[in-house]
Amino acid sequence: VGTGSGGCTGAAGVGTVTGTAGTNVVPPDCAAGAIDPGEAPLRRLTQEQYTNSVRDLFGNVNLSAVFPNAQSASQFGLAQADVDNVDLDKYQRSAELVGAAIATDQTLRNRVAPCTATAAADQRTCAKTFSQAFGGRIYRAPIDAADLDRHLALYDAGAANGGYPHGMELLVRGMLQSPRFLYRVELGTTTAVGANAVKLSGYELAARLSYGFWSTTPDDALTTGAAAGK
Repeated sequence: VGTGSGGCTGAAGVGTVTGTAGTNVVPPDCAAGAIDPGEAPLRRLTQEQYTNSVRDLFGNVNLSAVFPNAQSASQFGLAQADVDNVDLDKYQRSAELVGAAIATDQTLRNRVAPCTATAAADQRTCAKTFSQAFGGRIYRAPIDAADLDRHLALYDAGAANGGYPHGMELLVRGMLQSPRFLYRVELGTTTAVGANAVKLSGYELAARLSYGFWSTTPDDALTTGAAAGK
């Protein structure tokens, strides 16, 4: 089933043209119920989209050791591309660098995962708040209960051996290696807009706009608009 914010069947400019340009051109069918944007394949972020997203989420964490060149010959960005060992290694190393920055750079940690609590239980609450709020920005969609439990399990494992900083390090590493971050997922809503199409959610539309125009994750304005149903 295709997903989309709009579209028409047919193809503009198809037909026999004689004499003046445009004569006998068959117009696209934009009648109600004719919307058919085609399939919405599962796409991995391109290398540019990936690095831009990490930068806009966490600041200028140095990933040059992982991505020394502006472009890559990997399968980044292809629809449903298989993930080879080279890309898996890049994802892991990149996530480790960002996680280490969260653990060691208090200024960065205070910006993305602030927590003034000293009791372990209260620090875990901070991790939960981060997962639900900032984690939603990482995934470009709200965090569900199953995801939240997985993230807090990672936090607990790290916090048991290194307190809040190390707990947040493992949590962020897990998020950045999740398919929900690495892939642009468009499942659509239950609202049909045609025989073969459903309406995109606000979050999916925000991601499509942001990556289409700026090759990066949606900013606060787009995310806030999506949450408000705009």
